Amino acid sequence: MKKILFGRVLGTYFIVKVINLISGFSYNIFSDKLNLPNLFIDLGIFLLVYSVVSLVSHKFENIQKDVR
Repeated sequence: MKKILFGRVLGTYFIVKVINLISGFSYNIFSDKLNLPNLFIDLGIFLLVYSVVSLVSHKFENIQKDVR
């Protein structure tokens, strides 16, 4: 179970990085000063991508269970 969660978070991280590179959006909560709109955009992108990755992961897990 921990491997699946780690894979989802790692996959989400890389997809978010690609989206940020393509869009030109850059916000680092640890080095940039606190900017609430940028923080909400960054967290919103992460949560949206994690939701999609989690949904797809659950679908593949259910397909594998049905095949067995």
